[in-house]
Amino acid sequence: MTINCILVGHNFVHEMQVIAQIFFGGYNFVFGKEVPPEGYAVLGCLNGETCTGELYLDGKKLSSHTMFYENKRSLMLATFRALKEATDQPTPWGAMTGVRPAKQVRIWLDEGQSESEIFNRLSQDYMLREDKIKLAIDVAHAEEKLKNKPGVGIYIGVPFCPSRCLYCSFVAAQKAGADAHQRYLEALAKECANLPKDNINTVYIGGGTPTAFSEADFERLLKIAAPFAKNIEYTVEAGRPDSITIEKLRLMKDYGVNRIAINPQTLNDATLERIGRAHTSKDFYKAYEMAQQLGFDNINTDIIIGLPGESTEDIQHTMKGLKEISPPHITVHTLAVKRASFLKEQQETLADFETVDKMLSIASDTCADMGLLPYYMYRQKNMLGHLENVGWAKSGYESLYNVAMMAETQTVRAAGAGAVTKILEGDLITRKFNPKNIEIYINRIMES
Repeated sequence: MTINCILVGHNFVHEMQVIAQIFFGGYNFVFGKEVPPEGYAVLGCLNGETCTGELYLDGKKLSSHTMFYENKRSLMLATFRALKEATDQPTPWGAMTGVRPAKQVRIWLDEGQSESEIFNRLSQDYMLREDKIKLAIDVAHAEEKLKNKPGVGIYIGVPFCPSRCLYCSFVAAQKAGADAHQRYLEALAKECANLPKDNINTVYIGGGTPTAFSEADFERLLKIAAPFAKNIEYTVEAGRPDSITIEKLRLMKDYGVNRIAINPQTLNDATLERIGRAHTSKDFYKAYEMAQQLGFDNINTDIIIGLPGESTEDIQHTMKGLKEISPPHITVHTLAVKRASFLKEQQETLADFETVDKMLSIASDTCADMGLLPYYMYRQKNMLGHLENVGWAKSGYESLYNVAMMAETQTVRAAGAGAVTKILEGDLITRKFNPKNIEIYINRIMES
């Protein structure tokens, strides 16, 4: 479906599309500057004068809204108000756009604005729902506590998985043989040899699923990371319970890993089968128990809100199961429908906003009941309900790496296919992207 949009007196295409997608997430947008015929959406004038924007959809006039535009931000806010009036859609995050809503709150706090001033600004100007305002302020304070730790982070990416989940769009190869794994590790070792070894404060091995390697190849991976990980926060994304063995857990202990992720995504076996997770809830509990027996006390578990076919009762079941084992860290994701995912291709029927919103509340309330606090947060394109992902942790179990990456509070050097280096200089972030294709990555590194 397509919406044709007219821009009057400005060329802020990206800004207008970001606002419009809050209300029309499944549409494509075509922008022009002509006088709008019927069937076009007027997304605002920017001429320093009061003007009337008329919103049309499929030839039907939905609203007429008088607005005064002084700058780009006021244009976006006014357009949001016009679309809100026209559609009356629920918008818990209001006109707050972007991946990192807490980052703007931190900026305002750094400028000396009080919590009450920020609350009023988010409520009145940006029209955020009260619970989202509180969440943004709580996360901003948590990020402030972690952002000033000096050092550089290291990310090492492993683009292999036992199978591909229905919702996944990450770089992750299935059915890759031992030869592909070993060639990849050779290239990874060469790239990592050129990364800085000093002043490192966090190492994160992610993917993909690093534990998808054989035990021998997994140990080789840990040897590659060893020069960086010395008495610091050291995380391995052991995300798939079906890829975890007691020997791999012992190897992680031997090489100094002190934080791991074991991710069920849901504790409902019918859903796990539906989304292509080649494990059961029993496999998750077994892997979690093995990790505890070997002395891992900092374990994260990921869950996803809004998985195909799930109900609020399913979320209650998952959260009840997690509450019984009481992990010190839970990351609550809201399902994002990515273009490159099987979920997008299959066009599954997904839950409506009210259901997903209630599911997220159940998960958040349970985390709070467990004594966990929200400390990092981010949003993605095409998330159900335009909601959010939140990391919850017990005090002292927050991940410095998560804050460094999501709040962009320090430099993170990255290696591996699809990995993104972020270099922080003052307030400026420079990004360097590695090739996503595994063969291209290997060839480029080995030829350099």
